[in-house]
Amino acid sequence: MMIRKKKKIISVKSIIIVLLLLTTIILACGFSYISGKYKELSQEKTVFDVTFIDLKQKTPIRGGSESPIGLSSLSNDGKTLNFNATLFNNYDELYFTCRLVNNSTIPAKVITLIQNPNYSGDSSLRNEIEPIEIEYDNIYNKVLLPGEKIDLDIKITYNNEGQTSALSKTVSFSISVIANGVWKEN
Repeated sequence: MMIRKKKKIISVKSIIIVLLLLTTIILACGFSYISGKYKELSQEKTVFDVTFIDLKQKTPIRGGSESPIGLSSLSNDGKTLNFNATLFNNYDELYFTCRLVNNSTIPAKVITLIQNPNYSGDSSLRNEIEPIEIEYDNIYNKVLLPGEKIDLDIKITYNNEGQTSALSKTVSFSISVIANGVWKEN
């Protein structure tokens, strides 16, 4: 009778040892998998890139006998829009449209658009280009999610109301975007 009891004890001990070994192996595999995923995620880089794309001129509006002339381009890796416009007559208008896209891996907030020279904000510079007016959409503080795009319209007009004769006027300027990443708060 003693022999049977001893065999039963040995088989229960064997089962417990095997279960402990299996548990240890499963825990080791799980730890290895989680460590690999953590390393993969920690090596993922945050990309921040907000740029202008698809800059196009719409059909100009002619206020007199000559059509206004507008040239535009992108520079600074898509961060800056460049314009050169010549308007000849009262009511001449040039329209441009472009898209601002968030190519980042995080949301981005448009802080400001910087016009250079700052014809809109500096009255002495403003007097240099009169009667030309430059207008564009207010997209300040707009938050763009990764991959999101927003349209920006730019309008350049010759507005010399009350004057019968007009002199051609050429103006060159650029608009640059300043944006910040929007980080999630923990």
